[in-house]
Amino acid sequence: MSKNGSRYDAVIIGAGVGGLICGCYLAKNGMKVLIIEKNSSAGGYCSNIKKNSFNFNLTTFSLGSLGEGGVLNKILFGDLNLKNRLPIGKDRSSTTIVTEDGSFDFGLEYDTALGKLGKIFPDQSNAVRSFFKSIVCSDPAELYLKYKDSSFGKVLDQSFSNERLRKFFTIPCGNYGYSPRKISAFSALIYYKNLILDGSYHIIGGAEKLAGVLSDEFKRMGGIILFHAQVAKILIKTGDHIEGVVLKDGTKIEAAYLVACCDAREVLLKLIGKDKLNNQIVKLIKALKISSSAFIVYLGLKKEVDACKARNVWFCTKYDTEEIFSDYAKYSKDPGYMLINFSSSAKDELTDQVSVCSSAPFMTLRYWEENKESLAQKLIEKTDSLLGNLSRNIDTQLVTTPIDLYDHTLNYRGAMRGWASTPKQSKSRLIPQAALFKNLFLAGQWATHEFGQGSIPATSFSAHRVATTILKKREQFGGSDL
Repeated sequence: MSKNGSRYDAVIIGAGVGGLICGCYLAKNGMKVLIIEKNSSAGGYCSNIKKNSFNFNLTTFSLGSLGEGGVLNKILFGDLNLKNRLPIGKDRSSTTIVTEDGSFDFGLEYDTALGKLGKIFPDQSNAVRSFFKSIVCSDPAELYLKYKDSSFGKVLDQSFSNERLRKFFTIPCGNYGYSPRKISAFSALIYYKNLILDGSYHIIGGAEKLAGVLSDEFKRMGGIILFHAQVAKILIKTGDHIEGVVLKDGTKIEAAYLVACCDAREVLLKLIGKDKLNNQIVKLIKALKISSSAFIVYLGLKKEVDACKARNVWFCTKYDTEEIFSDYAKYSKDPGYMLINFSSSAKDELTDQVSVCSSAPFMTLRYWEENKESLAQKLIEKTDSLLGNLSRNIDTQLVTTPIDLYDHTLNYRGAMRGWASTPKQSKSRLIPQAALFKNLFLAGQWATHEFGQGSIPATSFSAHRVATTILKKREQFGGSDL
């Protein structure tokens, strides 16, 4: 690419799943599109990390909403027609929760699931049945209208008198990287609706295949991805109009539309600059809560074993979800509850790798250098207590810290899911997608929207909505620029 003079209909910052999906929609409709990516490959958190003969999913262990009627199904298999190019596996059971009262499998037959929960919490069997029925029988629009202003904790308090049962239902919602009681009730209930009605899916051979297929489709339609490139500055043409970007090597690229599928804090406060924004917006951005980061231990096994009944196991014996997120000072002594993921680099029937993930504070590089090995061992010991003899079967061990996640994505403090998905922050106009500048759009986990933040389906829908908005604007102007 030559220095200066390059111009595109749309420039997208970030080649994660959101950026790739947005790019596919725009390129499919004849726009000249460039995606700028600082890494050597696409995918963002939907990437793989390799060591020896093992190929671990970086953070994307499972996908929801791929069944009939699911938003990801509509985007990937309907609009982009990628079904025959994406090897998708359906998990036999989506999630298992392990507590001191035993284990419970989501993905069981509906009545079986209700019966087992009723045995664990016999005084709450009617309340459990009513709770599940309200989720199963409501479509997403109904759930949104009913619960859009409620926290998940409030809904649980209204639904159950048993405190242990309320805590039980918060355990899988640690997936949102924030206090489970404080997250948006709508986000949590949609998560449960997908678990109950649809279950989880995975990309056979690794999450990076999704990014690879999307990249290939984007380039097939004429799109360009510029790797090893990082935006240093966003140029303002007039008070409310973006001119383009300048890369760290000095290259200037002009854009009729600019889409940021990356950290909105970085985009607005640094790449544009606080001096270009009004004080109210700056204060709002700084006040927004972010999701936590994660500490992950990847284990490659010497011997393949029968895959666990559930692909994802939440291990939280003491029901202490709130304590985990409210007191990170205890983290180095006890990582708290964790997610154990079972996968294979080759087959679905057997597993040769295990990933153990826990929400974690950001901390300093020195902290992680001094503590990561001991913390990894504690997570392995906890997993051993559940599975037995896992530590004797370890061939390869790899650790990812919040610092590593920041380096890979530039997400503020290594946030796993962008903004925390709270009721207050699940408002589409909190940081409007196109109100700060006429031709700047925010998409993905750092855009605020009513369906919550962070998951691949939510990120994909956000990217689709931005692309649709841009295409409508071009149509209004007869296919020309703003």
